[in-house]
Amino acid sequence: GTAVPAAELDIAKTDGNPTLVLTRMDDTIGDAVSLGAIKWRSVDDDQTTDSDIAAMIEVLTAETHDGADFGADMLFHTAHNTSSALNPKMYILDNGNVGIGTSPSFLLHVLGDPLDDNTLVSFANSHADIDDNDNILKLHFSGDGEATDGNFIIFSDSNTAEMGVIKASDASIVIDQYSDYRIK
Repeated sequence: GTAVPAAELDIAKTDGNPTLVLTRMDDTIGDAVSLGAIKWRSVDDDQTTDSDIAAMIEVLTAETHDGADFGADMLFHTAHNTSSALNPKMYILDNGNVGIGTSPSFLLHVLGDPLDDNTLVSFANSHADIDDNDNILKLHFSGDGEATDGNFIIFSDSNTAEMGVIKASDASIVIDQYSDYRIK
């Protein structure tokens, strides 16, 4: 503790790292069970009306916790500015996969609706100039450089399975009849 707290909860420790521990005590906890959460709430001054949780970080079991296995997922929930309902917006799964807008099936999985005239993912250079050897987006594909099959990148939309491909074997670009100017 501390004699002069900086906030309502102030954890201080002279030597080592101060730690906050949330513990759920159970003999066996099943899969997809909440182990605990940190919630941010807003409420009117009288503390009886208009109480809503605006955001939450929650940890869910990723498997049955039986004394030997303790896999867990972390979910970040927020309420949209037109609603008081919390929805998970970002996931970090026990296997390391990160999802934004979806529970991830890949190491980084982004899913959303860019709406009209908007962007789903943006990579931007904050510097005014792009000089020699500067890159806005650089994708590195590991391996021995002797790929014989497969694809580095597949361009597609919801209506076509494949608009274009950058082939792994020779980095050639294959554009099919459904392609548009974005990959030419």
